[in-house]
Amino acid sequence: MFLSRALLHTVFSVSCFLLLSSVRRRKFIYRRGIWRGALPAAGVFLTASLLSPTQAQTQTQAQPKPQASGQGASWKPDPGMNLQTQRLQLYKIGRDYCDSHFDAKVGLILRDMRHQQPHMVSQSVAYASGLLMTKDPADRAKAESILRLVLTKQDLRKDSPTYGSFLPNYEDDWATVVNPDPNFGQFVGVGLAGVLDQDNKQGHLLSPDLRKQIEEAFRHTVDFTIRRDVAPDYINISIMSAAVGAAGDKLLNYPGARDFAMSKLEWILARAQPGFTFTEYLAPTYYGTDLGAAYAVKQSAASPDIASAANRLIDAFWKDIAGSYHAPTMQLGGPNSRSYGENMLEYAAGLKYFLVFALNGKYPLSDVETAQSWDCAGLMGMANAQIEPRPEFQEPTVPWREIAVMNRPGMTARQYREGDLIVGSISTQSVWQQQRNVVAYWPVTKATPDKPIPVVGFCMDESSMTLPNGYAHFFSTQSKGAVLVALTGKMPNPSTGGLQLVFNGEAEGAEMAGGPPGSCEVHDGDYTVDVYPVTQGAGAMAFRKDDTKNRGYVERMWDSADHVGNLGVLSYLVVFRIPGENAPDVKNIAFTPGDKTLNLTAEVNGTPLSLDVAF
Repeated sequence: MFLSRALLHTVFSVSCFLLLSSVRRRKFIYRRGIWRGALPAAGVFLTASLLSPTQAQTQTQAQPKPQASGQGASWKPDPGMNLQTQRLQLYKIGRDYCDSHFDAKVGLILRDMRHQQPHMVSQSVAYASGLLMTKDPADRAKAESILRLVLTKQDLRKDSPTYGSFLPNYEDDWATVVNPDPNFGQFVGVGLAGVLDQDNKQGHLLSPDLRKQIEEAFRHTVDFTIRRDVAPDYINISIMSAAVGAAGDKLLNYPGARDFAMSKLEWILARAQPGFTFTEYLAPTYYGTDLGAAYAVKQSAASPDIASAANRLIDAFWKDIAGSYHAPTMQLGGPNSRSYGENMLEYAAGLKYFLVFALNGKYPLSDVETAQSWDCAGLMGMANAQIEPRPEFQEPTVPWREIAVMNRPGMTARQYREGDLIVGSISTQSVWQQQRNVVAYWPVTKATPDKPIPVVGFCMDESSMTLPNGYAHFFSTQSKGAVLVALTGKMPNPSTGGLQLVFNGEAEGAEMAGGPPGSCEVHDGDYTVDVYPVTQGAGAMAFRKDDTKNRGYVERMWDSADHVGNLGVLSYLVVFRIPGENAPDVKNIAFTPGDKTLNLTAEVNGTPLSLDVAF
């Protein structure tokens, strides 16, 4: 996540809940975890009423478009629910994904149709829950078969610190798995809780013996979740843990589960104050998990205090999201603490499915997702979620925001809006491979009734994707649409990687005519981005295109880094221009080492920027 915290991947979502790594009675530390469970898990619970995220530390390659099987019974939302058309679309997206990725030979969901494994446990729970929604006997038989296989992946070794948790993949085995991701205890646990809650509402249609097995498995998961007692600032897993606790209280009357859930919620709520954002700030995928887990807590609340806390947490998230939402491009403005893509319209970002409800249906979805598509499994459950339009999106946005980051002293997120441009940056960060520390969006074309999905222009600092996790440190200062950045790493610097600004494939760039040496000018639609190296040597920013990825890049590698003390330093100034704006008046760019600090300066249109970096 942040600073010294390591990351792993995450793949699934609002049907299951996430976990992480501190156990109260048996203390041990896990690497942070593969996101293959969050959205689907919560989605499962939201069936009785939700969804989840995913990732790989490297960017996800799109899979071929799946062909839906067309088999199985249909589902229709309750006539009293809002957004009937959108709910049907969500169910169909999720059902088509699961039908087309179901491996009948094994009986579970296959992650990638091009390979024979892995088969994903959390997504398979989400599929089973979605099948049960139809009440069709054939669908129910298929769901029960899936669930019986899922239960074989629970750790039932009573002397094990992960007793009660689940493995992410069917091919994994507890006897041989290395560093098992504990988050899947929550992911799968929340999914199983959703199955039980849905069965209660349907009048107990599950086979009695399977129902008893699921109850026992969920009981073990509640115990594991409470023992683990994940660090509360690992927000998405903490809320997932609260959802497991709340469901344990409602479904099992499990001792201590209500108080455990309440403790997680109270810690976050005490810090979710005006002027603060969450530790996993502005994360398009993880905000989907956060919301899914929060709505799951609300759904399972068996006491007024849990229900009230869940509602307050949901309100806090929507306030934060609405303040950063960029309507011209339908994106969540940055910076992003964790992100798996550049454009939510192009991949299965968990947040966008919630935006369908929050914006009263005014958010377009693709019928087939090919990037991060595994997150679609939880959409069947989300189609049944009780989510209403949010009034926060009716409030006016402001041209400048500075937001402190919860539980991260000295870390500040900033956002500037002008016209249809939004530019955001973070003041300081330890770099790992999910961060976008400078994020800008603008419309290349705007949405119309005939073409509801706009072409989105963007520029993102994705230097993190080129570096080992935790190696480098990021610093910046921002004035309006100008951001001054330094990236530092201890010597010796890596032989590969460095600064990388990513643009969409429409962008065209070249060396800046008449500008400082090594400067680039990038044009995308009617917007212009000027990038200047800040260096005491010959460091230069160079533009290149990669048509296979439909992306453009402005880069500077470590082999051109400046050296200060025991640090290698890569620094740049970026200035964003709206249509019709003249070239900026940029001067006094300076790289000035001192005894204990490095001072970087520039002046843009008469406004000085200064950034101090301690060695």
